[in-house]
Amino acid sequence: MRSTASAAPGRGGADINTWWNTHTSEQWQFARNTDGTVRIFDNCNTSTQVNGTLTETSGAGGPVTVSTAYTPGDVYQEWVVTENSSTGVITITNKGTGYVLDTTGTATGSTVVTNSPTTSATQGWVAMD
Repeated sequence: MRSTASAAPGRGGADINTWWNTHTSEQWQFARNTDGTVRIFDNCNTSTQVNGTLTETSGAGGPVTVSTAYTPGDVYQEWVVTENSSTGVITITNKGTGYVLDTTGTATGSTVVTNSPTTSATQGWVAMD
């Protein structure tokens, strides 16, 4: 089973779901900002959901949300991506807090949160085709 983060914009926290390549809410895109950070947004483009942006809103241990509003320069919507060159695993760090993208578990429905960086496997992410 492959997993990915997904959420409906404006509806609260992102969570872990089984990967379905037909679900646009599970197709995350990374757009480079001029300062080297990235905006992370989903591929939803419907009448009710338009490219929700991953947003750090509540500090360590709190849920990460998907916001329908994108504000360029908002450090809570800017992320630093670091790749481990030997494993290909990436760590995603919020520019505003310094906390890394994490989960409360690995099961479907686990909440996506941010926490202080550790060596926990729940803080490692892999790009999927």
